[in-house]
Amino acid sequence: MVARNGRKSLSRGKALVNSDFCAPIILAHGAMQELRDRNVDAIFFPSILNEGGHEPQAHESFRLKTTDSYYCYYSQYAPTLLGNLTTLPLGDLLVAPLLSLRTDSPERIAKLVHDALSRKFPDLGLDELTGHFLAAWEAMQRRNEARKERRPPLDPDGINVVLAGRPYVAFEQAVSLGIPGLLEERGATLFWQDELDTDAVAMESKGAIHERMHWAYGRKILATAELVARTPGLFLVYLSCFRCSPDSFLMSYVKEIMEAHGKPFLVLQLDEHASDVGYTTRIEAALRTFESHRKGSGATQRAPSRPGHDLASGDTVLIPYVNRLISAFWAESFRTEGFDARVLENSERILHTGYRHANGGECMPAVAIAGGAIDLIRSQKLEPSSTFLYLPTVCMACNFPQFPVMASMAAESAGLKGLKVGRVNFLNPGAVLPGVLGMRLFETSVIASLIYKLYHRIRPYEREDGAADRALGDAEGLVLRALRDREGMRKAFGRVAELFRGIARDDAERRPRVAVLGDMYVKYNEVVNQQVTRRIEDLGGEIVLPSITEMTCHFLDVDVRAGVERAQAVKVLQGFEARYEKQVADLIGEDSEPDWDTCAALLEQHGFAPSMAGETTISVGRALYWLSRRMVDAIVHVNPMFCCPGVVSASLFRRLQAQYGVPIIDLFYDGTGDPNRVLIPHLASLVGQRAPRSARGA
Repeated sequence: MVARNGRKSLSRGKALVNSDFCAPIILAHGAMQELRDRNVDAIFFPSILNEGGHEPQAHESFRLKTTDSYYCYYSQYAPTLLGNLTTLPLGDLLVAPLLSLRTDSPERIAKLVHDALSRKFPDLGLDELTGHFLAAWEAMQRRNEARKERRPPLDPDGINVVLAGRPYVAFEQAVSLGIPGLLEERGATLFWQDELDTDAVAMESKGAIHERMHWAYGRKILATAELVARTPGLFLVYLSCFRCSPDSFLMSYVKEIMEAHGKPFLVLQLDEHASDVGYTTRIEAALRTFESHRKGSGATQRAPSRPGHDLASGDTVLIPYVNRLISAFWAESFRTEGFDARVLENSERILHTGYRHANGGECMPAVAIAGGAIDLIRSQKLEPSSTFLYLPTVCMACNFPQFPVMASMAAESAGLKGLKVGRVNFLNPGAVLPGVLGMRLFETSVIASLIYKLYHRIRPYEREDGAADRALGDAEGLVLRALRDREGMRKAFGRVAELFRGIARDDAERRPRVAVLGDMYVKYNEVVNQQVTRRIEDLGGEIVLPSITEMTCHFLDVDVRAGVERAQAVKVLQGFEARYEKQVADLIGEDSEPDWDTCAALLEQHGFAPSMAGETTISVGRALYWLSRRMVDAIVHVNPMFCCPGVVSASLFRRLQAQYGVPIIDLFYDGTGDPNRVLIPHLASLVGQRAPRSARGA
């Protein structure tokens, strides 16, 4: 049996969700309750990572790949979310194998499905299931091919509308609100995106928005938009949902395509609170515009600009502001290689600039970086075509890989055509950056992270106010001078350690230890997180902050588990960091970086898949490391507003909070208000209830 979706399931889902999800995920929550209440024996809900083609592709390492065909982050994690709900215990009902349609063969998928189902149904035969699965798979392939041969004809005298989006939005009445029917009732001849042959246009479409597109539905939507834009008499209606993170970028790309061809289009964003009444006026206005365009002069075409992205001698390099030390050390590292490197401003103003040239729903870090680049180029009168924005990413199921594309589009919107935005994979920077620069950037990231660990370990207990702040400033100067003078960094870091050792402190009784984790950009950036670490310290806590290197080690660890990287790759980097940690082991104690094998083992013990690469796995794995060892008294989980990994992690943390009895506080930032104020009662409770204890580990 299948779930009977509808407004009732949507309403049930609203009562069950414990994070801020889009309407389809809310509906999935309601569907789970409906199935459970029907006393089923099992609920089959696989976690599907990506879309496949006719033949499986070789598994590419995160270090090398530049694109993928991922399904969205929420849908990948939906089975995990539902299996860990505190509001709807499913017990062992859920059967959720982890599948990759891109890299697994049909036979391999059948085996994985059998392995998962046979735990519930031990009499299920592998040969029998494989036979049925392969027959269904082949039937699906034949149907897809047959559909290409039965393309419906366009109405030469009417308005032909192509509906683009995700099938679980367009074809689920509770989510789509019957909008396809509204279009047909008002005279449109309606086509679904899969009814059009977009293969040829997808192959020939060039530019970063196509080449860098790593979302499965994103690829289809962009190809559909290109075909519609080029076809006279054909118009686009794009259905999306509020809080759909991939669509927040895709809407800008679709706009770019349609405007380049002078073609009107309509985007409708739906949510679980809406009714069709509010959309009727917009639909009718769009159809009138389509009709006017059809009878008018038709489409015009302008070629979108395609700036370069390669770093060249003489370029000015722009460094995103991550935090005070990391960005300063990165900039100096570029200078040692002969580049003029400048750190982007870190202020609320850059957010305002970024939002003026963005769609509005993109991830706040992307907007801030784009705004900072625009402001700096303008204020310092730089030539965009000889300016290189260093924006390292990795091809993961998150909008992170789209940051360079968005930055290029924002710069062009601001009149700064030609800005070079680097396509740097932070796991393989040597493919783009010269000499030993990539390794130097990693080394200075290790040093900066350790300096912050020293600072947060010492500052709450300093006898003289301001001593740790002075040491932080002196440490920054020591490292920068060492970089300029090409001095050995370990020797310089030894002098940094002595600065902090020399600070008199009273730490016989430790404060409540509060860990900060979450989005890489937000947890380190004191402007975006509104100085959350200072707020926690002022309220009586001691900060525990991970190294920025955890992301690199995690992705390499995933590749090692997939068999596409050598285990030595992770061990070398972790050993490199450990040598610096050893220099300050007497100060940081238990706060050295954990081995990722340990975090992965904890994830598996708690029912999470360590091979689900991304910030949720990093955050949950690190939280489990702390919680299982009773190393922290609270966790503060920080993210940009509507960040997919943050929203997923926030939901999963409810179970861990209940299991371990340690408060996990979710903070989401959008550049307004004071989210950190919710920390006041939590810290007051921790400080008030805490019994004195001796110093641990230092």
